[in-house]
Amino acid sequence: MLLLPPLLKAYDGLARVDPLVSSLREPIGRCANWDRRTSADSVATALAIFWGNALVDLKGAQAREADEPV
Repeated sequence: MLLLPPLLKAYDGLARVDPLVSSLREPIGRCANWDRRTSADSVATALAIFWGNALVDLKGAQAREADEPV
C-alpha cells in the first residue's frame, strides 16, 4: 500500500511526549509489521481499510476539486 510509508513516517515524527504516540503504538505497530496479505481476520487489513476510508472522508473533496485520484 502506497499510503503506509507516509503514515509510518508521520508517526515516527511525533514527539515522544505527544499523547498520540502511546494511543497509536499498537495500531501503528500492526501496520508496520503487516505482510500486506488480506484476510477476514486480519487486524492490519481492517486498520488500513478504516484509515483509507477516513482519508477519503477528510481529503476526498479536495482531491476531486484538484482533479486528482481519490
